[in-house]
Amino acid sequence: MSGSEVLANVKLVGRYAERIEAEAQERGVSRPALIADYAMRGMDAAQSVEDVEARAMERRLSATLLAMRGEVERLQESVDHLVAHFGLEASEEGFHV
Repeated sequence: MSGSEVLANVKLVGRYAERIEAEAQERGVSRPALIADYAMRGMDAAQSVEDVEARAMERRLSATLLAMRGEVERLQESVDHLVAHFGLEASEEGFHV
């Protein structure tokens, strides 16, 4: 819907008001422009919640796979140690003494 317009009155107090005042002055923009920027970013962030959840799941899966890889490497070290300790020889059919 191009051409749509929404007007809103926003009252910020305390640390939020202080932050808007300081940042607007620092960036050289008006307070309403800065508040509109924050509102639009918040709307974009709310819209992408599914993306955030998917990325979080991906990070958890990656961490799990890395942990499993570490466990497999430790298990391989143990097997190699046992093979060396007992003088076993690895072959296609299995281990031979």
